[in-house]
Amino acid sequence: MELRHLRYFLAVVEHGAINRAASHLNIVQPALSRQIKDLEDELGARLLERTSRGVVITPTGRQFATDVAAILEDLSRAKQRASAEEVRIAVLRNVTRFPFLSAGLRAFSNLNPSTTVKLSRLTAGEMREAMKTEEFNVIVAYAGSCSLTGFHKIDIHKEQLHVAIDAGHRLCSKASISLSDLSTESFLWYSRRSSPELYDILIASCQRSGFLPKIICEMAEGSDAAIDLIRAGAACAFVGSMSAATADLRGVIVKPVQDLEIELRLQLAWRAKHTRGRRFARAMLPALREHRRAAALAA
Repeated sequence: MELRHLRYFLAVVEHGAINRAASHLNIVQPALSRQIKDLEDELGARLLERTSRGVVITPTGRQFATDVAAILEDLSRAKQRASAEEVRIAVLRNVTRFPFLSAGLRAFSNLNPSTTVKLSRLTAGEMREAMKTEEFNVIVAYAGSCSLTGFHKIDIHKEQLHVAIDAGHRLCSKASISLSDLSTESFLWYSRRSSPELYDILIASCQRSGFLPKIICEMAEGSDAAIDLIRAGAACAFVGSMSAATADLRGVIVKPVQDLEIELRLQLAWRAKHTRGRRFARAMLPALREHRRAAALAA
């Protein structure tokens, strides 16, 4: 018997039908039915009665569900206690280039020498998937890119979307670029799966300017990957102005687009119930203030 058997059983009880539980768990119905059958065989007891309208829990199943819920709750509390001495941080991959992150890590470590910090660099798509669990206590991501229910949030900085083009591109000599200037270009584009809101907003902006962008490649990663491909002569791409400013721009020009008014907000978020996550955010504040001051001077 494994924990997944217990969680699957409770899901079936909660949803009252194996097909609805399978959909909620994102597994196929036959696989879930086999897991429940295996559990019943191991216990030697019938937990559910199958009917044409779903399932009905047996008296034995009702007591087992009560016991299982208590077990899983105890395990959840034990996990919280075990993780209390560590902070698990997820950041978008390009964020590690900003000095505020390393400065904040040093400050937190100095204040909390006994606390372990685990840092994961994720793509936007990986971040969205990670937020479906409680794996991370602290997040650095763009507003709207993933669900942050149960988190406190503060803005780190705001940046505009600019266009990145090869240094030999025909538009490099133009004093200003409009979206319509890009109507015949090929684009590297952030995939809808990883950044659905940004994907849709960019498509709509291009359509308002009279064209549908020619997308030759969709990317799960951010500005870094786009700039590398542009340098190799692939196409053009929209990139965050501040993120691009910290990248290796040899052979690439980044220019503002005068009628593309899309603002990105990079945020620091920490889980409201996690004490050390809150302490980490507090330790980050001096580094964030310095980051904003440097950004204002550069602007």
